[in-house]
Amino acid sequence: MKSAMTATTTLWKEAGTGELLAASGLHERHDALASLFSLYGDSLEGETRLAVVSGPVGSGKATLLRMFAERVTGSGALYLSADASRSERSIPFGVLAQFLRNPEIPSQIAHQAAALLNEVSLATGGTAAAETGARTGPEVPPLLFHRMCMLLLDLAQRTLRPLVIGVNDAQDADLATLRCLSFLTRRLQRGGLLTVLNHAIQSEPLTILFEAEMPAEPILCRISLPLLTPRGVEAMLAEHFGRMTARRLATDAFAVSGGNPLLVNGLIEDNRTPGGNGPAALAVGASFDQALLSCLYRCGQSTLEVARGIAILGDSATSALLSPLVGMDTHSAQRTIWALDETGVLAGGRFRHAAAKAAVLASLTAEDRTNRHTRAADVLYRTGASNTEVAKHLLAAERTPPCGVPLLRSAAEQALADGDVDLALRCLRLAYLGATAPDEHAATVAMIVRVGWRSDPHLTTRHLPDLAEAARHGHLMGSQVLALIQSMLWFGQTEQVRGLLTEVVGNPDMRTPSAAAYLEASRLWLHSAFPGTAGQMAAGGPDGTDRSGIGEEAPSAVPVSVSPSLDVAKILSELTTQGPSPALVDRAERLLRAHRLGERSVSCLVTALLVLIVCDRLSTAEQWCESLCKQDEAANAPTWQAQFAALRAEIYLRRGNMRMAEHYAHIALTLLPPRSWGVAVGVPLSVLIQATAALGQCDEARRYLEIPVPDAMFETPVGLRYLQARSRYHLADGQFHSALEGFLTIGELAGRWGMDLPSLLPWRTDAAQACLALGLEQRAWELATEQLARCDATSASPRARADTLRVLAASSGPAERSELLRQAFEVLQECDDRRQLAHPQFDLGWLRQVSAEPSAAEAAEDSGAVQSAVLEQVPLGADMAHSELEAVDGAEEAEGAVLSTAELRVASLAAHGFSNREIAGKLYVTISTVEQHLTRTYRKLRVRRSELPLALRRVTHRTSERSAVRSGPVLGGHRVAEYGNEHPA
Repeated sequence: MKSAMTATTTLWKEAGTGELLAASGLHERHDALASLFSLYGDSLEGETRLAVVSGPVGSGKATLLRMFAERVTGSGALYLSADASRSERSIPFGVLAQFLRNPEIPSQIAHQAAALLNEVSLATGGTAAAETGARTGPEVPPLLFHRMCMLLLDLAQRTLRPLVIGVNDAQDADLATLRCLSFLTRRLQRGGLLTVLNHAIQSEPLTILFEAEMPAEPILCRISLPLLTPRGVEAMLAEHFGRMTARRLATDAFAVSGGNPLLVNGLIEDNRTPGGNGPAALAVGASFDQALLSCLYRCGQSTLEVARGIAILGDSATSALLSPLVGMDTHSAQRTIWALDETGVLAGGRFRHAAAKAAVLASLTAEDRTNRHTRAADVLYRTGASNTEVAKHLLAAERTPPCGVPLLRSAAEQALADGDVDLALRCLRLAYLGATAPDEHAATVAMIVRVGWRSDPHLTTRHLPDLAEAARHGHLMGSQVLALIQSMLWFGQTEQVRGLLTEVVGNPDMRTPSAAAYLEASRLWLHSAFPGTAGQMAAGGPDGTDRSGIGEEAPSAVPVSVSPSLDVAKILSELTTQGPSPALVDRAERLLRAHRLGERSVSCLVTALLVLIVCDRLSTAEQWCESLCKQDEAANAPTWQAQFAALRAEIYLRRGNMRMAEHYAHIALTLLPPRSWGVAVGVPLSVLIQATAALGQCDEARRYLEIPVPDAMFETPVGLRYLQARSRYHLADGQFHSALEGFLTIGELAGRWGMDLPSLLPWRTDAAQACLALGLEQRAWELATEQLARCDATSASPRARADTLRVLAASSGPAERSELLRQAFEVLQECDDRRQLAHPQFDLGWLRQVSAEPSAAEAAEDSGAVQSAVLEQVPLGADMAHSELEAVDGAEEAEGAVLSTAELRVASLAAHGFSNREIAGKLYVTISTVEQHLTRTYRKLRVRRSELPLALRRVTHRTSERSAVRSGPVLGGHRVAEYGNEHPA
């Protein structure tokens, strides 16, 4: 006994230092190896021992057994080894045959074993049963089984060396071998025997019979090899990459591998670098994929099927769903999930890393993957899963079952609600391929257009003819007809809309209250968007009768679902025909409060915002715009974002913040290219043209004017807005005749369309400003007077009335001018526009200084207010300031002459310490213009820049002596009488 203990201790000292374990790639296996050597020591004392080493696949059982075998073989033991295989598990004594082929077995026993194995083969029908792969192969005749057991017992008793038997993957061993080993363990009394069976815990048990026949302790010893701890993973990495890199990668490596040594080795291979130090971050690549698949295949077919099922089902995977999908009962499925968790492949029933799931799916053929996704969709549908979950598997399978079209459309709706436009479009495209009934096909195409509109309206144009044809045949509902007409109008297809409405109205299906209401909304949209075309349509045929039938009023009892669409159409119609009113503001706000941003509400909300802007409720519009933009962040809808950006640009333009107006208008055209805006492209373009012109960037404005726009745009109110912007650019660029012609064209069209409202299109005010620039003061006065009368008659907005008063002041004599400017100032206090408010304030202060009407204190007060406005960067004269400043006086005045209005404004800012660049920015002119005016000022006053403050005080008295008519106020930067003589009509 003493010698046996000494031998065991010697072996353990050699192997137990940890160096051998580390060299073999084993970590945290010290206790397991110690247990094996202890059992081996018992066998040296003549005891019989059986060790069952259990652990997950890939935990290092085979490596541990191999290292142990090398040590005991070196000490003189006879080691009989075998590797069980799943493919041979039904061959009787298939594993035992590997033992008996060992060349160190006595020849007599080897010959007897060969003969006996031949008899067993003949008695059991050879290897035919091996094809089934089942452990329950043909039964060995009892006599042959007994003879084999006795032969093995004889070998154990006759050998003079310690006997060690090792079986790797014992869970795949044939039943006859396992029973024979059990017999040997129980019958061998003396002689010493150690049997080591490696068993993967994810696999089937070692059969109930074998487990039942196992001896009890101390003969039986169960040894467990758990997964590595994070420290063990770090130790493995340190062997290859050093401690520093291992410490950096260990956490991620453990999270991906779960501590499975096989998977960790795969990660090590993926992260090898030429320098040997490892990467900065953990890579998960092909070696890991291969290790994972190897692990799953070794776990067994049922485990592999469950892993595949989890990869197919994804986050929906449960034992209840896996059961019908992989063909096993729920309990077995759950047990397999737990086993995969213990292997480190899964964590909580889910793959630890996306690469693992991808590797499992990639191991399937395309056909197999398609079939599995189809089965998964069926299982999910029958168990009541969401349409979205079912649709994802139909998409993966690229198949549409008979009930799949409505399901896919429903899934698309949910995807839109979640902001997943890509998923929605994929669902709809698959539904399109599977739709056979005309109604289903039309509904699917209509939804494709609706969803595609969010990303780029231009991409939906190819579907519009198909939808129009479907509408003619009654395959679209009223809401879909309205959406189709709105899309067609967006791209200016007025003729097609007229024809479509004429045909649709005659369809009996469109006589329901809901359909009739949608048709009425369609008529109102056409009338508001294309007032000229709508007028022609209402006129009907040559005899003047309305043959379309769309002029009929909607039924009084409008369904709740239709009400918002009809309401917003009525609001827009009233705005374009009657102008702004408090009632419209109230109705617009009610719409905004009642609806969240979505597919069916976006057009209503955008229109309601537009109403608030046109009605000069800029602060309210901005608040709602910001609120809707926050909702829009998760919607993934560039078209909506572009529309809101254009509206914000319009808000900033009306507030006089030209730079922010330009910024948001540019965003609008970046999110949605001009071709996708359709006739609405005039909205962001008109802002850009006006903002850049007001900033003195006439070249930039000219480039925006060169962007192609559809001809149909000029049949819309948007076209009038675009013409207004273009004419204002002409005014800013000194093209006064072109500007006047443009404004008069706007007036002609507005009158023809019934839109000649001062709050909507103040073309008379604009034309009067052009007349002032041309020196046509009387004509300017007439236009302004007519505009003011219309403002009074229509309860126009404060902005329109104030602008008119200022123009009227510019074209009036000194006696009336001051009072008109005061009125303009008072009216503008109701507006949310600091820029407009500063204009009459500036004009009043200037008028007092040049006319010497008020006291010095009053003049100082007004000038101080103006200076405050300038310091706050209120863009005085931002409308057309640079047109007045950039006009160079053709006749040079003699030295010492009084300064022109433009020169005095530039000189005043220079005297307050502003640089030329700052002056140009504040007055929205070029730096060159500022330099020209300052040069002339220095020459006239015979001073340097530093002497300007004192010189300007002296020149004030001289300026006040000029003719009252000739020294009228610089109306927001527009040319008045002073320059009128220089540019005769």
